[in-house]
Amino acid sequence: MSGVSIIAEGTDLELIRVARVRVGSAGEEAGLKVGDLIRSADGRTASDLSPSALRTMFKQERSIQLRVERDGSEIPLTLKTRRRI
Repeated sequence: MSGVSIIAEGTDLELIRVARVRVGSAGEEAGLKVGDLIRSADGRTASDLSPSALRTMFKQERSIQLRVERDGSEIPLTLKTRRRI
């Protein structure tokens, strides 16, 4: 639905990073890039979200407000997931 794969990093696996973005996916259309650090999703900080909770959000057909860190800057993005045809 999102076309985005994520991984957990850090000593306590508290960081969530974008590992892959499929070409033509909702993630690519939203502007997500490999290496982006997800800081929040729908107002919940990444430390409050588990990778599995975020994956569940990405599998639902909905609009998700993200804040990602890229090259030291925080960027707001809107991910509009959709069904695969």
